[in-house]
Amino acid sequence: MKVSHEFDIPYIAGYSRDAATVYIDRHLPRTIRWRGKDVRLEPFLVRHEIVEKALLDELRLHYLHAHQIASRVERDAVRGAGLTWRHYQSVIKGH
Repeated sequence: MKVSHEFDIPYIAGYSRDAATVYIDRHLPRTIRWRGKDVRLEPFLVRHEIVEKALLDELRLHYLHAHQIASRVERDAVRGAGLTWRHYQSVIKGH
């Protein structure tokens, strides 16, 4: 899978129809600062997009349900990396 940071992407991130490429908005910073360390945002966003697309294509879930599940997976990954969901969301929602 390819990840592209070359375009303006509504709602921060998305994927190609064939899921071969995940697109992340070019204006979103690549990292955020958390407790003295730079943390990459890409893995969290890519995880969300992959899960969402798989749920839509493989299980034929409605978009809102797939998005909710993918958001929870993203949140758990953020927390697992030691960040707070609130801090992460403040950066994402700022864009």
